[in-house]
Amino acid sequence: MTGTMEINEAQKCMDNDQPVIYRNHEYMVIGINKLNNMVTIAQGPIGKDVKASELDGTN
Repeated sequence: MTGTMEINEAQKCMDNDQPVIYRNHEYMVIGINKLNNMVTIAQGPIGKDVKASELDGTN
């Protein structure tokens, strides 16, 4: 996939503890900012803010 996630889909992934794909790596969603359409993802102890549209699901 090429980054097609909506903010609501990212919210569902966070609620269900499902990983998302960002730049061919799996990350967990740890925060959502609906005001600026940003998602905080983490792989280990470091978090990173990215646009929801840059993420893919792991289906």
